[in-house]
Amino acid sequence: MKMKFLILSKLLHSGSYQLFSGYIVFSLSILIILFKFHTFWQYSLIIIAMLLVAIHHYVALRVKLDAELLEYLSKTEDAQQLEQLTQELDQSLVTLKLMPEQRTGRSWDLRLKGCQKLFKWQISLLVLQFVYLIIVLVPMF
Repeated sequence: MKMKFLILSKLLHSGSYQLFSGYIVFSLSILIILFKFHTFWQYSLIIIAMLLVAIHHYVALRVKLDAELLEYLSKTEDAQQLEQLTQELDQSLVTLKLMPEQRTGRSWDLRLKGCQKLFKWQISLLVLQFVYLIIVLVPMF
């Protein structure tokens, strides 16, 4: 289990590069919109770009948190210590209102699948930002 934590943690840490790419795409989109469009659509297009980058940023924060937690848990010594840390983690997340109480006690396989799903969401958001950039670019040609 420790190796799963470590590998997934390293993979999730690459999400910061995706977020950086998302910021670049956002900046390029805004510049193109500002120089190309001079109508009501300009504001609509800017709002869409801002929503995309805001959602991407939120998902990236969640991925980063998962990466840090998995890296910390990969350093546990034995299964009993992991079980105790898992209970403390669940209680902390519930107390901070970062997780609903009914989601406590899940197996680590389910949790890791959730981390992977969130990472895939981040990749999808980056792809969506690139598609948006292409859509904004097309009228220029």
